Amino acid sequence: MTTRPDATPLSIGDRYYLLEAGIAMIEEGIDSLHEEAVEEGTDPDDFHLLDNLDGLRTTTYAALLGTMINNREEGTLLVAMMKQNTPDNDE
Repeated sequence: MTTRPDATPLSIGDRYYLLEAGIAMIEEGIDSLHEEAVEEGTDPDDFHLLDNLDGLRTTTYAALLGTMINNREEGTLLVAMMKQNTPDNDE
């Protein structure tokens, strides 16, 4: 990650909240793409549509996470924070 010399890095907690907001935006976009495809006549349960949307979701999640970390340990920590705060977490 390239930073300006006078930049103050965000705390991991602040980056976690930005990550949550980014994921919410990604999900809104995925939902919009699904709705648009259905409006154009695609079956809402079409395997190819759902598979493509899942691939897009995975790619954009990874890209977003990559912008929020400086090293692997921070990535692991952010993912753990997300898992811990997931409503359907069974752990």
